[in-house]
Amino acid sequence: MWINYIAKDKLWPQTLKLPSGMVVDYEVPAGQLVEATRFWPKYDCDEKGQNCVFGESGGPDIPCPPQGCAPPIDSKFEATFGASDGNDWYNSSHVDGWTLPYFANFNCEGDASNTAALNCLGLK
Repeated sequence: MWINYIAKDKLWPQTLKLPSGMVVDYEVPAGQLVEATRFWPKYDCDEKGQNCVFGESGGPDIPCPPQGCAPPIDSKFEATFGASDGNDWYNSSHVDGWTLPYFANFNCEGDASNTAALNCLGLK
């Protein structure tokens, strides 16, 4: 599986490979506004994370395979980090579609009152 993202600033590697059973951490720079960020999975790709069976919905500077982009129905995690109100905001709505389950863990600089988990794995 591979992870792509869209954000105003390029803060992390694009088309990042996520080996089976592993996790990836995205560190958000403290005090920096990172708005309208979207992450989504790509699956069954070539060795460069391209030409995937699904998740090839494109985006800025993200090429589509020769057969064209897939509809943007991927599981998405959208967030704004470092908002002016001091909060981080996220949206894990599946209204546009859903392809893979995911889990997100928020570790807010060791602040237990602001650390949480988002379980979209379908497990209880």
